[in-house]
Amino acid sequence: MMKCHQCGYERKDTISHCPSCGSSNQPPSFILLSLCILVVFGFVFFAIQRGCSSTTSTNSAVGSHAETVCDPAAKYGANAYESAKLRMEVLRRNNHIFEEGGHLVVEMKQYQDNRNDLLRFATLVADADAVLNCAARNIYIDDPSGKRVTQADPINGIRVLE
Repeated sequence: MMKCHQCGYERKDTISHCPSCGSSNQPPSFILLSLCILVVFGFVFFAIQRGCSSTTSTNSAVGSHAETVCDPAAKYGANAYESAKLRMEVLRRNNHIFEEGGHLVVEMKQYQDNRNDLLRFATLVADADAVLNCAARNIYIDDPSGKRVTQADPINGIRVLE
């Protein structure tokens, strides 16, 4: 037995309309659900775009060009930004971190030999870096001997290299 969502009348599960009030007891239609999802994605897209602002800088040798500058605190919120800064400071204290060709490279001072620990570590680095830079980028994690053990990138995600 099932209750009508309009009047509360108990009816059989197999009946599509309530015999008491005539209300349809069908789940929401695919179109309504799709519209709701579209609205949510629209709000998320608007919020992300609002976090980034365009500014123009001038270089006397090249001329003027526009570059996009993103404020991480505006895009992700002050708490997420402060948390990412703190995480990156701790990571810098315990590892050697540098940029190489636009990619972030982390040389671990102490190797994590557990695969799940490596994935958690890479996720922590990737999340903090994405917030601080307003975008995901390639991140390579090397063990203390210099061997590349983990990679994170926007297309393939985070993975342990064999």
